[in-house]
Amino acid sequence: MKKPTAHARTTLPMTLLVMLLALPTASCAPAQQGPKTLTIDLDNPASAAATERFAQGLKIRLTPLETTQASFFGPNSRPLIAGDELWLLDQNSWENRSRLLRFYVATGAFRGTIDHLGRGPGEWLMMVDFFVADGQLHVLDAWGGKIEVYDTSGNHLKTVPGIAHGINFAPTPGGGYAVLSAFSQPYIVTFYDRDGGRLSSALPTRAEWAGSSLSRGPTAFRVPGSNNLIFNLFADFNLFSLSPAGGGVDTLYRLDLGRRTMPESFYQGDLMANFNALREDYAMGIETLTMAGNWVIFNPLIWNRSIGGPFFHDTGGGGSGGGSRVGRGGGSGGGTPGTTIDGSRLPEPWKTLIGHHGSRAVTVDGTVHTLVSSFALRELVGSLGADRGNRWPFLAGLDGAAIPEDGNDWLVSYTIE
Repeated sequence: MKKPTAHARTTLPMTLLVMLLALPTASCAPAQQGPKTLTIDLDNPASAAATERFAQGLKIRLTPLETTQASFFGPNSRPLIAGDELWLLDQNSWENRSRLLRFYVATGAFRGTIDHLGRGPGEWLMMVDFFVADGQLHVLDAWGGKIEVYDTSGNHLKTVPGIAHGINFAPTPGGGYAVLSAFSQPYIVTFYDRDGGRLSSALPTRAEWAGSSLSRGPTAFRVPGSNNLIFNLFADFNLFSLSPAGGGVDTLYRLDLGRRTMPESFYQGDLMANFNALREDYAMGIETLTMAGNWVIFNPLIWNRSIGGPFFHDTGGGGSGGGSRVGRGGGSGGGTPGTTIDGSRLPEPWKTLIGHHGSRAVTVDGTVHTLVSSFALRELVGSLGADRGNRWPFLAGLDGAAIPEDGNDWLVSYTIE
């Protein structure tokens, strides 16, 4: 089968809009105080001068991911970093199979694949999520209704049967699992013990959604430094998290997008008709999210392409001076909480490297890791002048003509100061 072209690999849904805002990690969230409301105005981003200061404050490192017949992966692959390795869940490979690929973070060298497609013990029909904990790899097989456990070399250790069809999962205290239901209503979080015995369930959704024909599964994100999940339900701007003590769900944050927040009338009457009537002007859900210090990367779903993105929102929490360099002249103490940067207005090369739409990201020790296609990077480098290495040190040594347009994505690692 022919591999996808570079153009096909870089095609992104027009419905995606990326946004960054600052949240503390789930472990730092105040207990028993109710959800915090975060207010973001998508229509009034910061000035061009503030946007320029933000770009200059980014530290970026680029790493090519080795391209071989075995390591070639498709678009929208899901990243995870465990130790010194980048793991990618490739659900769009040209061989049409779900598998894991491993690369060294520092060099991009390919380490190998873990690929156990099949129907037998130790195999999966469709891997939809995974995590690495305590030297073991846990794989959620949505079609097989089970969890498979391996060592990090891919040797099979255990099958956990009887798992309801899920889309995301996480470990719980005591060695069990919490599984988020897949594309069906109502959206349930089910808790299991280590052997697949069902313990309890939670229903963190509106009653109006139960049995709805307008169905879209939850979107979940790993908390940096943890395998815990923060998740969001379609057309519901509460951000939920699994309770640290296990067996429950906490509402951590309420996202207020001002006039872009779904009105209450959406939930009344014919949901599908309301969806078609309102989707051009209101956000419908969240696509991607990760946290990095004062910032969180998240991607609301909206049809209105007049709105830019990605957006970077600073709440000024944490850090040596309580803010970023965006505000009153920059520096560790000069941040202005509430400042929103429209990433579509970032100058090149930052716009291409961190401002592309829809890419998943993962954060480790304050550094955000995401992917940029080799085709987009080749075009970017080729469009810049010969002094690009002097102007942008992270591009030093790159020759656009030497970057294969149909090679693997490059790893973009950046910190926000």
